[in-house]
Amino acid sequence: MKRENRLRYIIRDGFIDTFYVWKEEMKNVFRDKGVIIFFILVPVVHPLLYSFIYNNEMMRDSKMVVVDQSDSFLSREYIRKVDGTADVKVVAVVGSMEEAIRMMDEKKAYGILYFPTDFSKKLNTGQQATVSLYTDMSALLFYKAFLLATTEVSLEMGRELQSRFNPASTRELQAITVEPIPYESISLFNSQTGFASFLVPAILVLVIQQTLLLGIGMLGGTARERNRFHTLVPVNRHFSGTLRIMFGKSLAYILIYAIVCVWVFAIVPRMFSLPQVGIPGIILLFLLPYLFACIFFPLRFPDF
Repeated sequence: MKRENRLRYIIRDGFIDTFYVWKEEMKNVFRDKGVIIFFILVPVVHPLLYSFIYNNEMMRDSKMVVVDQSDSFLSREYIRKVDGTADVKVVAVVGSMEEAIRMMDEKKAYGILYFPTDFSKKLNTGQQATVSLYTDMSALLFYKAFLLATTEVSLEMGRELQSRFNPASTRELQAITVEPIPYESISLFNSQTGFASFLVPAILVLVIQQTLLLGIGMLGGTARERNRFHTLVPVNRHFSGTLRIMFGKSLAYILIYAIVCVWVFAIVPRMFSLPQVGIPGIILLFLLPYLFACIFFPLRFPDF
């Protein structure tokens, strides 16, 4: 009986100490303005900021300048087809790279398409020609628009040239020769192939980890400043066990970030129409161990 009573008292004291640590940690969180910024303000504002920046999934009429040193029918045909795409607008055709670079510096264009002098000669003799693309990487949306447009035009003109240089007896045989295996690209869960749909959810997950790391680190520094002996854990009988301290502090952070996670993973994606294909129960099963991992990582108890 004595052993049972002793075990019961140990369990009871463990729960009491755990909730005492939780209560003190909640007080410390809401007393520190810097921690409130990391735990509440940053998780609220950053998802809105990133979603707003990348909400424009596609760039239309991205400005491009062309350096056409070939000045041939094929280079002009290439330019016409690139300019005809929805993503790119050719604002000027110049004769030197210096002039094109100056236009990019003045933000009159965000990409340069360069045709060498032997572009048409190589194509007409059955050789492989090179077209160089230079883009302003300050915005990945420009790079994506230019790359997709030029790649599609290159593939289309390549099929046309192959059909011209290797004629077949029938139209069907010609189609098989040019494209023996037709392909079709289907983007699942990101039909517009935009940056927001695949980049913002990853950023939102990273915001959770970063704010927890910085906030808990700031709480540890504040605890050392306030404690009499500059220790991380105060001299108190309730702070007498590693598990009690760890779970008491973790409970405080979990309760705060339960609300934060609802905002970050449920409300913000719905506000900006981001794809949500996960089952809530499965997301919760992944989210809980992720939160515990993010919380335990910055927690250190070197004074034990």
